[in-house]
Amino acid sequence: MENNQLDLFGPGEYRKPFVDLLNARFEEYAEFSSSAGAPSYPCLIFFAHKVSDAMSPSDNKWVVEQMIDIESPEMVRVVEKLVEQTVTIAPR
Repeated sequence: MENNQLDLFGPGEYRKPFVDLLNARFEEYAEFSSSAGAPSYPCLIFFAHKVSDAMSPSDNKWVVEQMIDIESPEMVRVVEKLVEQTVTIAPR
């Protein structure tokens, strides 16, 4: 991702702002509940609005519905796979 930023915007500090934003988002997402391993509807709405906020105003009319109905289920599958491959959860 840093290489993409360098290609698009030239030299600059891109890593720290990205990590800071990622940490902030993790804190925000940690406040939402889940059911059977799936994010709650308020979590999906939050996610969809964050994506919508990053889009141009002409695109954001359809973004929220697209994120909730189509992109979120795939995102959840990818994140679950990533977590399974990288994190060992010890039984309590």
